[in-house]
Amino acid sequence: MLQNKVLRIFIFACLMILIVFNLASCVGNDGNFYIESGSEVSLKKTASLSTITQAGEVVNYTYVITYLAAKPDLQKNAVPVSEMNISISDSPLDSPISCPKLVLANGESVTCTAKYTVTSADIVGGGVTDRAIVTGTFTSTDTQEGCAPFAKKVQTIHTATAGASATVPVGIPSQSSP
Repeated sequence: MLQNKVLRIFIFACLMILIVFNLASCVGNDGNFYIESGSEVSLKKTASLSTITQAGEVVNYTYVITYLAAKPDLQKNAVPVSEMNISISDSPLDSPISCPKLVLANGESVTCTAKYTVTSADIVGGGVTDRAIVTGTFTSTDTQEGCAPFAKKVQTIHTATAGASATVPVGIPSQSSP
C-alpha cells in the first residue's frame, strides 16, 4: 500500500513537472515582438540659394518628408502600421519649421518650409551649414509568440529617424558690367 502511494506521488510529481516546463516554454518565449521593422521616414532638404554673399540675405529651406511602412510579415501575425506622427528640427533658423500636417499615411509625403537670415558671422565663417532631423513615431499592434492561450497582442511604440544637411557657401559677389 505504501508503494502504491509513493508511486502515485511520483507520477503526480512527474506530471506536474511536465506541465510546469511546458507552460514555461510557452510563456517564457524569446520575447520577440514581430514589428514593422523596416518602416522608415525619409528627408530631403534643399536651400533656395547656392551661395551667399552678404549678411541679410534670406535662405529659404524646403523639406520633403516621406513615410513608407514596411510590409508586415504575415506569417508572424504583424499588423501593418497605418500612420506615422512626425516632428522635424533644424538649426539655425529664424522661426520654427512650417508643415501643413504632422501625421502621414503610408506612402504619403509632406513639404515643409523654413527661413534663415544670413549673418555677418556666417560670411566670416565661410557659409551656412545646418542639419535637419526628422523623427517619426508610430504604434504597432504585434503578436507576442506563445502557446495558443498565451499568445497576446501588444501595443509597441516605435521611432524612425532621418537626417539631411544643407551647406550654402560664401560666394564671390557678382560684378555688374558698366
